[in-house]
Amino acid sequence: MASPMKGPFAPPFLSGEPRATALLNDGFRRPAAWLAEAKARAGFQIAPEVFGAIQTFGPNGLRNLAALSERGTVCVVTGQQAGLFLGPLYTFYKALSCIAFARAVERETGARCVPIFWLQSEDHDYAEIASVLAAPGLPLALPVDDASCSVAHRRLPEEVSGLVARLEDALAPLPFADEVLPLVRESYVPGRGPVEAFAGLLGRIFEPEGLLLLDPRCPGIARLSAPLYETAVRRSEEIDKLLLRRGEELAAAGLAEQVQVRCGSPLTFFHGDSPEGPRQRVGIVRRNELLAAARENPLRLSSSALLRPLVQDSLLPSVAYVGG
Repeated sequence: MASPMKGPFAPPFLSGEPRATALLNDGFRRPAAWLAEAKARAGFQIAPEVFGAIQTFGPNGLRNLAALSERGTVCVVTGQQAGLFLGPLYTFYKALSCIAFARAVERETGARCVPIFWLQSEDHDYAEIASVLAAPGLPLALPVDDASCSVAHRRLPEEVSGLVARLEDALAPLPFADEVLPLVRESYVPGRGPVEAFAGLLGRIFEPEGLLLLDPRCPGIARLSAPLYETAVRRSEEIDKLLLRRGEELAAAGLAEQVQVRCGSPLTFFHGDSPEGPRQRVGIVRRNELLAAARENPLRLSSSALLRPLVQDSLLPSVAYVGG
């Protein structure tokens, strides 16, 4: 007999179906849960290294950064890969949702709440982020190679200037083009990092809302993340079992796993001998090498999709995360 079809998790979760909410708390619906989270995080003290990794744009961004340094301030976090020209439209929607949710938390709980966009600069799937459908029938793409280093260590090639020109030609007749296209032109220039370009464009578009942007691919954030990296390596077998059990629970509820479990491979990526090296998942047989990297140069490691939310919560007084 064929196995029954398993559906995605998000629709039943967002509609409040018990088979989904039994597996993940849906407190995002209830202001009382927001208040409980805000109170739980009220004493959180952010490390100086985190402030050093945050980018601000305009006076509202500076005000939000100053507020973040005060006890009792909390945040809503979202994030995305640094796609060409901001990538798919859902990147924009995630930033808007983060801002809107932060406002709602502040209004309903009385706690100061700021929106933070986590730049996924650790990601190495350049082919996935180096292209965008700018308009119907107008795909734009940067040259792609076989290197698998984190996008933080790449630079935009000369070809990006031609892509900017084509984007301008396509979008010039549209409303607000005169406001947005100059920002694109100033952000996407040859020699600049794609993460820097992405952050500059996103930050300036949402400057009035004071959106903060955090780039985790830096020594300070890596040092703060190292204890979690070590835990993920040391307890990898236990984590595998828990993930497999949750996969069985999802299947029993008729739901598909969003991230496939890779047994025998810790939830950290390894970059080899240097932070700029190829990013890859390695087996637990290299446990000692991974632990040494966490202690000596944690930039040789980076978080996976499953580990990243834990890293975020360890660094920030987050009350909610806009995923997807």
